[in-house]
Amino acid sequence: MIRIHHYSERGLVNSWINSVRSAQDPLDTLLATLKPAVLCDEHGCTGLPLNGTPQRAEIYVEPSLSEFGNPDVVIILHGESPKNKVVLFVEAKLCPFQESAPSHKPQDELAFQKNSRSVLHELYMKAVLHRNLQEKKEDFKSAVVYLADKQKGKSRKIGNDPQVKQLAREITDALPCFVALTTDLPPANGSDGWHGGKAISDLLHKISETIARVDDSNPFCCTPGYFDELTYMLSWHSLYELADTLHLTELKAAFEENRQKFVHVEVGPAELDAEMMRALEQLLNAQGLEVSKDRKTRRMTAYLKRPRRAVLACSVRRTFTGHGLHVYWVAESRQKKYPCTTSYDWPDLQSQAPKDIAEAVALTMEGPKESPSPS
Repeated sequence: MIRIHHYSERGLVNSWINSVRSAQDPLDTLLATLKPAVLCDEHGCTGLPLNGTPQRAEIYVEPSLSEFGNPDVVIILHGESPKNKVVLFVEAKLCPFQESAPSHKPQDELAFQKNSRSVLHELYMKAVLHRNLQEKKEDFKSAVVYLADKQKGKSRKIGNDPQVKQLAREITDALPCFVALTTDLPPANGSDGWHGGKAISDLLHKISETIARVDDSNPFCCTPGYFDELTYMLSWHSLYELADTLHLTELKAAFEENRQKFVHVEVGPAELDAEMMRALEQLLNAQGLEVSKDRKTRRMTAYLKRPRRAVLACSVRRTFTGHGLHVYWVAESRQKKYPCTTSYDWPDLQSQAPKDIAEAVALTMEGPKESPSPS
């Protein structure tokens, strides 16, 4: 017997596509998993513009687009006529959109002017590529994407790899949709937008506005009103429910294996249950930790008493099955030089968290005093 283990976002995307492929009706199953993808604006939410019922699909898992990056998956949906072709560029993150993207704060202004691994930037690069492919077709060789690229005299090239060039030709005449697969909550029944949808829409507009027409010789950058009107949101919460209702066993197994890697949407202070917060504080006190609470957000930071060092910062999140706790481990993050986090479903907190907290306490006692980063 062979069992395949799917790790993190790439593994989850692979398990999604494998589950679709092995379904009794793969195309219908694929379309069912894409149906929750929506674009939200002041007029409400609309689904993907499929122009009728697709007759067939082609799926590229993590293909190379040369210097324009490697999308997690590219899905080409073919309609009844050659004109009814849609290409979906899907970028997946195991966190909310806004936690992957820069903020509107002045200190983050430069982040919109150079590339990064955020879902916002990854989708934007695909938008610039496709806009240039549509306008220049076979004449397209390269494009300047960011202000930082322009300052370095750098243009991003499609290259000469035959597979990359073939994929570029295949998608050139398709209607593009840029899909962010994140843990943002899908619209509730009767809702006219996503949780935080307005802020996400503002970020989509801002990156276009900040670097619009960055290359004077190339008018085919993504100006405002292009990228933000073609970017759709798909929630891991929707796929989690569909994995059950559509009997996608490989995807269900991947969700279970990666449950602690998801970073979910933070619960607002008004939604927090006082008894739940007392239980959390008691859990931390039982490990000999002092707790400080942010009055505005209700986030907690737990400290050693002597020497006074931060052990963890935590916040309550809305998981696939209810409430949960997202923990940022201060000492481990400092040691590894990247954010180290764990997510717990609330019913599992008392059984799973104490051991991890005890290990974090031991690690913290070894290191120097340091302030925590936000959870």
